[in-house]
Amino acid sequence: MVEARDDRSGVANVTGFFRSPSRSAIVPFVCTLNTESGLWEGDLPIPVKATCGQWTLQQLRAADKAGNLTYLTSDSPQVSRASFEVASQDCDTSPPTLESFSLSPATVSNAAQSEILVSAAVHDDGSGVISVSGWAKGPVSTNGEYPRIMFSCVPNPNDHSAPWTGKILVPPFAAKGTWRVGLIRLQDKASNTRDYTSDDPVLSQGVYEVQ
Repeated sequence: MVEARDDRSGVANVTGFFRSPSRSAIVPFVCTLNTESGLWEGDLPIPVKATCGQWTLQQLRAADKAGNLTYLTSDSPQVSRASFEVASQDCDTSPPTLESFSLSPATVSNAAQSEILVSAAVHDDGSGVISVSGWAKGPVSTNGEYPRIMFSCVPNPNDHSAPWTGKILVPPFAAKGTWRVGLIRLQDKASNTRDYTSDDPVLSQGVYEVQ
């Protein structure tokens, strides 16, 4: 429950997130206005096998109807004591690991839409992997920005030990040159998250050419 006030346009929304003791998991929440109490209230779903210990509020964000924002962090006196304890005999404190990663084919044409198969072997000893996603970036454009293509992977429903697979959809007229997977994000059912970047050796094969 959050008490938030705005004397001009009025409060529009209140959101935030808590972080686990291991700092590898976050749980977000969204509040709605209780017109009877005047408080902003929301549910905080605790993941299966969530990390045991004290979870602390890391950020509280409030916006008014004029688009003005207020951010409070764990150091702010208003929320410094906002925390809760998770106690269980079955806690997952470790994020998933990426064991191998590959793309196929290594070269595609931009004359028409092309598909690149993504294969990611992932492992989690605790609650189990729930999502695998990422993006690939291409050669820098004239405005100094890198084009990006988002993708996600799914498990094999008939073989849980098989790699997760997905597709990078390369659009027609995509920038020619070398594209590289810049980020892979893994998350388990306990909300533990781990990011792998192009600097990690396991993503050394995450490269393809657009011709």
